[in-house]
Amino acid sequence: MDMTMTSSNLASNPKGISDVVDFGAIGDGKNDDTQAFSRAWKSVCEGSNEDGNILHVPNGKSFILHSHVFKGPCQSNVIFQIIGNITAPSRDKWRLESTVSTMGKNASNCWICFYDIVGLTVNGSGTIDGQGDPWWNGEKERSRKPRALHFNKCQNVRLSGLTHINSPRNHISFHMCNNVTISSLNIIAPGNSPNTDGIDISYSNSVHLDNSSISTGDDCVAINANSSQIYIRNITCGPGHGISIGSLGDDENYDTVEEVYVSNCTFNETENGARIKTIEGASGYARNIFFENITLVATKNPIIINQFYTDSHSHSHSHGINKTHGQITYQIQVSNVTFLRFQGTSASKEAITLNCVENGCEDIFMDQINITSTDRSTEIFSYCKNANGTSDQIEPKNNVDSSGNNVLSAEPIDICSNVSTIYKRNIDAR
Repeated sequence: MDMTMTSSNLASNPKGISDVVDFGAIGDGKNDDTQAFSRAWKSVCEGSNEDGNILHVPNGKSFILHSHVFKGPCQSNVIFQIIGNITAPSRDKWRLESTVSTMGKNASNCWICFYDIVGLTVNGSGTIDGQGDPWWNGEKERSRKPRALHFNKCQNVRLSGLTHINSPRNHISFHMCNNVTISSLNIIAPGNSPNTDGIDISYSNSVHLDNSSISTGDDCVAINANSSQIYIRNITCGPGHGISIGSLGDDENYDTVEEVYVSNCTFNETENGARIKTIEGASGYARNIFFENITLVATKNPIIINQFYTDSHSHSHSHGINKTHGQITYQIQVSNVTFLRFQGTSASKEAITLNCVENGCEDIFMDQINITSTDRSTEIFSYCKNANGTSDQIEPKNNVDSSGNNVLSAEPIDICSNVSTIYKRNIDAR
């Protein structure tokens, strides 16, 4: 093939289909196919087919792709169709493309990166293999590990059908994206692989995720700062760390998350189930959050709100419950949170944890919670501190208060001893 095609030749494709093999890709799992992908992308992005232009990754081949930014804006909608396999290079041959000039100084390292595109579909029956194992064992700095599939400033995105395995860091991430639909994905990494979140969402709105299986070493789904209108349904999670709001407040930022609806999900031997985690000393809010129709299978920490969250990557330097600047006390406010119809088993004794800063958790509603121990001889309990709201039909009961005293009750009781009354809300997951 003549690899000296001009830009005008590349952009003129009457059928709107650009097969990467036609642009020089070998697909033998050995040779670097990055430049062929770049040429094929140029063709589809500059194409003007009204029905959309297709970059096609064919079946029966494995394409080595180094870090690359597929940049817009494009002339029309683009379909990135993966039927074969895309594989990251081995770590000793890794060549990281700088994302600073393309996506800004705050851009994270990424392997397959999409930037500034309106009308993007990434689909197919193929596999994206990040070959992450050497990164898990040999790189202590999380920020140096590349994200596998990253979308930045993209609108009207559709992602479906693919298998994602063994990312060095999180498998899929969306940052500053709007109107995103994700479905029918299979995400796989060992349960002990660090920081391998399934899907991370930040600074994004109107994200719909459904009918997918996520098995990783970290959060199956993490909804991070400044995101809203997130709809998650029919997800099987495990192993992993559950579905998490946050962590919020790293670097003492003002972080917000609202309008999150999680329904009909299963947590199978996960470290957590439904979780909200915030870092003390920051400010912002997490509000209007609904978890309902949740199945638990030997889940540790099935329900947890933790406003004292820290990990080795947090940069908060606060030493108190709240950080005070003059007369202003900073904290992330958690409010209007519903846990409804949780059924199944807990692998930890503390099945429900509501660990809040003073006045940090308001309008927490729990109903039809039936959690039992995986070990019939073990009693499980719930713990509550500074959470205001109401509960009904809860098992286990709230038998430990914030002072560690046994307050076991045979009847449904309020979440904490100082609760205020709230009313049951219509929590149709929309």
